[in-house]
Amino acid sequence: SVAGAVQLSALNPGGSGYNFQGMLTPLSMTTPYTIEIAFTLEQLSAGPYTLCQWGVADGNSPASNFLGQGWGNPVGGGAETVFVSAFNAMGGAGRGIQAPPIVSQPVTRVKMVDDGTNRGWYYNTGSGWHLQFSEGDTADVSSPSYWGIGCSLYGTNDQFQLTLYHASVHH
Repeated sequence: SVAGAVQLSALNPGGSGYNFQGMLTPLSMTTPYTIEIAFTLEQLSAGPYTLCQWGVADGNSPASNFLGQGWGNPVGGGAETVFVSAFNAMGGAGRGIQAPPIVSQPVTRVKMVDDGTNRGWYYNTGSGWHLQFSEGDTADVSSPSYWGIGCSLYGTNDQFQLTLYHASVHH
C-alpha cells in the first residue's frame, strides 16, 4: 500500500521516440488478487502519442511486457481516453483496445481483478465500478512479477506529472 502521495514527473528532453518513465514494484502473490489505485494526471506538454499506464509486468527490463490500463489526455482536452494495451517496459505500443472516453475526475480510480482465469480492468466515475475490459489472465503477462505505473513520452519536450494517492494489492 501507498500512504500519502507519490509524485512521478518526467520530461522527454530529446528527439522523437518512446521514452518510458515509471515506477515498478515487485509483486509476489498468487491469484486471486486485486490491485486498486487512485491518481491524478496532468500532461503539461504532450503530443498525440504520449500516454500513461498502470498495470502488471513480467519483469523489470527493456524486454519485459507491461500490461495495463492507459490514459491519454491531450493538453487542453476535457476527457481522458481509457484503453488497455501491451507495452514494452521501456515504451513502444503493442495491441490496444479503445474504450469510450470517460470524463476527467478530480481523482481517477481504477482497479484490476485477477481471479485466476480472467483479468478484468475497472474504472470508477464516481457512481460505482464499471468493467472496461476483460481477458484471459495468461494474455501477454501470464505470471506477473511486478506492478507499477508510468508514462511513455514520444515527442521532444513532452512532459507530465502524475500523483499517486492510493495503491493497494490484496486478495
